[in-house]
Amino acid sequence: MKKENWYKILGVITILTFLFGSGVVYRFCSESEEHNKNDISSEHNSLSESNNLSPIVLKNNIPYSIKMELGELKKFNWGGEEITINFKEFSKSKKSNFLSADTVDAVVMKFNVGGGLVYGGELTTEVYVNEYLMIEKQNPEEELYSVYQYITSSEYFSFFRIYVEHINKFNKTIQLNLFFTKKYM
Repeated sequence: MKKENWYKILGVITILTFLFGSGVVYRFCSESEEHNKNDISSEHNSLSESNNLSPIVLKNNIPYSIKMELGELKKFNWGGEEITINFKEFSKSKKSNFLSADTVDAVVMKFNVGGGLVYGGELTTEVYVNEYLMIEKQNPEEELYSVYQYITSSEYFSFFRIYVEHINKFNKTIQLNLFFTKKYM
């Protein structure tokens, strides 16, 4: 075998060893399984086909992946709290974690959390009160891409975060990832 072929084989083995050793492949596979198990878009597809705005009841500590169409409004209820999310429009953003001056696809999302405020990560842009320009999550650092809210009191701690998993301008849809938790003291 030629010397160049050995270098190629060693390179591939080195890359695979790094990926398996660092857990990247394992985390990717386990995240994909979680998203598939918890995908509620198929369970609640009638919400996008009708004007039924009944809140979707979510369980604590489970990440959900949902699809939304442009202009769609969805209500979620978890632990007695109601959150409304409105997918307002497609846009562009200059914020990206890549060293580039290029703009990337983004969406404008409006949140109603019963009078409270939501906050955005470093790679989101506040457009108006509780309205954010959000880009697609491009790496494992969720907090950079997320809009979130947390409430602490002597009785409980509640937290939610949401980020954009995928933007499909052709089909005028987005895929969101939501996580809710509420813990009583």
